[in-house]
Amino acid sequence: MPDIKKKFKPGEVIIRENTPGNNAYIIQSGKVEVSKNFGNQHVVFTKLDKGSIFGEMCLVDNLPRSATVTALEETTVTILSQVNFQQSLKQNPAVETIFKVITNRLRETDIMVNPLRLTNFYFSLCSLIYYLSRAEGSKLEGKLHLNYDFVLRECCMILAKEKNLVEKVMNRMVFTKLIRLDKEQKPDRERRILVIPNPELFKQFIDFLQDQSVKGDKEAVQESRLLSDKTYKVLKVLVENVEDYQPETGKSSVSYDKYLSAVEDLLNIPKEKTDKLLKPLIKSELFRITIDSANNIRQLVCNNPKKLIDDLRKQTSLRSFEKMVNLLKSLAAN
Repeated sequence: MPDIKKKFKPGEVIIRENTPGNNAYIIQSGKVEVSKNFGNQHVVFTKLDKGSIFGEMCLVDNLPRSATVTALEETTVTILSQVNFQQSLKQNPAVETIFKVITNRLRETDIMVNPLRLTNFYFSLCSLIYYLSRAEGSKLEGKLHLNYDFVLRECCMILAKEKNLVEKVMNRMVFTKLIRLDKEQKPDRERRILVIPNPELFKQFIDFLQDQSVKGDKEAVQESRLLSDKTYKVLKVLVENVEDYQPETGKSSVSYDKYLSAVEDLLNIPKEKTDKLLKPLIKSELFRITIDSANNIRQLVCNNPKKLIDDLRKQTSLRSFEKMVNLLKSLAAN
């Protein structure tokens, strides 16, 4: 069966991501855009013109399209059918094997290098590990223990991922110290054990990943948003370094000017900058400023000391989780 030529108008979609396909395309004239949607975000990977080929991966593995290709101008392509392509490959088995290996590596790379998909994958994997540990594992001294080979097999089956990919990611997770891989010596054999040292912290990390994965949900993004580093440090100065601030004894207010001076001394942040950083928190009614009319001294009053402590703890955890995610992404890129 001969190859077919086809024309596409500007803006016309030639192939669409996540749909089945059995043809590759060679551009004879014109230009196309290769893109993908992540939540509400449209990401353009590249633009291709005459002589370029796209859609070739499905000729070997029959998996759904990994990206959308759209004509940017009037474009003519030669459609290379799967039947013709595989007949050509069978004439040279070595080329067929090499092409399959390259295709599998590209598919794996597509999963691992994209930040959003990577976060989603970690969320799915960590959630599964956690609930398998709760359902099938044992709790020893506050730690969850689970048969490593069991969890590896279940994760591969449920997430529909290759064993070497899941195992690679689980090994990377060890660097975050959220999980640990131990060995248990049995009379007849050595057994691998997956340990979650702090189940509560691990669950909090999963919740963080979930928030980061829901890019289209503005409320989730807002809820998980980190305070700026300077605001975070300024608040910690109040809680940890200002002696007059002692909510547990009823002293939830401090001299505002004294506090600004403490921040300037400890963090080298000018008073005007600290004042600006605190304004949103005053507007949110976490703090208020009062003035002692007798001596004209401004007081910074924390309206809800417990909320301040809880918020700082949450921010500390979020920062820790963000570092863990960044570490996992950097490991995936290597």
